[in-house]
Amino acid sequence: MIHANVSGFVPCRRKSTRMGQDKAAVTLDGRTLLDHALAALREVCRDVSILGKRELYGTQAPVIEDIFECGLSAASMRALQLAYAVQFVIAVDTPFLAQKFLSYLAETAAASSAVVTTPEITTTPALCTVYTSTSSHR
Repeated sequence: MIHANVSGFVPCRRKSTRMGQDKAAVTLDGRTLLDHALAALREVCRDVSILGKRELYGTQAPVIEDIFECGLSAASMRALQLAYAVQFVIAVDTPFLAQKFLSYLAETAAASSAVVTTPEITTTPALCTVYTSTSSHR
């Protein structure tokens, strides 16, 4: 189910130092991890963008330049700076997130007055989080 007020973001920094290569370009079942992440968000979000470098990822989705370039938490902060009421941020290396789960998380965030909605099992930094601007609360 597409949530009309939810925008999705996938941070891509290309610095995957522990992996030794760009995680977004790693393939699984014939598709890149970035392709998996974008497809997952497109099933629940009205629009989906990449937080990263336009010259690297601009052919796959709209790109918003990540001015911080300091990891997932900083990318999430960049999403919060944007004029979107509800931002759904998932890490690029989460190819097994189910549409049903993502939809549940988006619905939970919409029904809540919380600014941050994240699964309890997630450790810091959150790999799958919905941020709601305080101005969008009723």
